[in-house]
Amino acid sequence: MHDGAFKTLEEVVDFFDKGGIPNPQLSPLIKPLGLAPQEKIDLLAFLKALTGEPIPFEFPKLPE
Repeated sequence: MHDGAFKTLEEVVDFFDKGGIPNPQLSPLIKPLGLAPQEKIDLLAFLKALTGEPIPFEFPKLPE
């Protein structure tokens, strides 16, 4: 994810399937998904299909 906590998309899906990690800042709206194994396979196949050409981007020059 954004902080590099997970190395694979499968790990991310597992994390969200479990409902994240309980902590004081976790929204009560976040719940375990309870995905079946085939649902995880299907979700991963869908997510991996979302590809395209990279968008050209130049980082702006920051003041020193």
